[in-house]
Amino acid sequence: MPTLRLSISGLCVFAFDQLLKGTGTAPVRATLLLQQLIRSQKLDHLTNGSNDILDQHFPMLEFNPDDRVAATSTRLPDFLFAPDALGKMQKGVCTLFGDDMTILIDGRPMGSNGNTLKLNRTPPANPTAPTVTGTDRETLWWMATLEDAFPGRGRVDPSFITNPLGPSQTILARVVLSEGTLKTVDLSDNPCVFTSLSPLSVNTSFKQRIATSFVLEVPFVHTVEISMNRVNGSNNQIETRRLVFSPAAGNDLQIAIKNMEIDPSIGLPPYKNTNPRSEADFEVYAKLLPGLPVPNPPSLSAVIPGGAAGVSMGFCPPTGG
Repeated sequence: MPTLRLSISGLCVFAFDQLLKGTGTAPVRATLLLQQLIRSQKLDHLTNGSNDILDQHFPMLEFNPDDRVAATSTRLPDFLFAPDALGKMQKGVCTLFGDDMTILIDGRPMGSNGNTLKLNRTPPANPTAPTVTGTDRETLWWMATLEDAFPGRGRVDPSFITNPLGPSQTILARVVLSEGTLKTVDLSDNPCVFTSLSPLSVNTSFKQRIATSFVLEVPFVHTVEISMNRVNGSNNQIETRRLVFSPAAGNDLQIAIKNMEIDPSIGLPPYKNTNPRSEADFEVYAKLLPGLPVPNPPSLSAVIPGGAAGVSMGFCPPTGG
């Protein structure tokens, strides 16, 4: 049976129905939120006395154009990239701009057959081991969560899960994940800590390698569909567009959802900051918390052996809350 492998990376937030970490009931559902970050913005985080700048991040859905069923799909890719030796493009991208998405497995909405989201959150046997494999690597214990960053208040404001989407809203795209197995894929090379201008707002007990990408694996028989609802700006009506996928010869289906710089998708090498700096991703994530703004929100920094914390990590870790 083929498997949908939905990879998730960049500035994305898993809004779980239960706290991910701790001894309480494990989550069985998550709403994946992609924030409005398409314009660069000044951050409160300082480096050498100057405010850091968050580069533009674009919510994108990436897939192999050959897997798209043209006869039943009503959405085309917005652009193609990654040509092979003969010039044929290997990747298609749909930009997500106010898209409220639903995943259908063989024609039925995800989770409608009684299945739920499955995940492992057990700590690995040796978190400091240089090589981690199997279930020790796949566990979501590696995720740096909102609760890790903001103890006692690390839950996403429910309005971001339920309110209508639009191009001017805080959330540009979302999708409910309610079936399959969610796993950690990639880990940071070094442990990370939270830093802040105010030591009172920092969880000093957090120091570990963190997950930088995830995959949701869902078995299917024939097709996977992503239905996208978006408000048409010309008539203010909701329009639905469909992407239907059916890989050839029973192959697995590879799809990616990401919220990151667009450089790799237009043929440019990823931008890498050569100056040591903390990543201010959790300053961005703090805007999704309920209540008043968080003063001096913490930032994640990599701890390099033989050096101080604060070295650029070169990635945007997803989080959960």
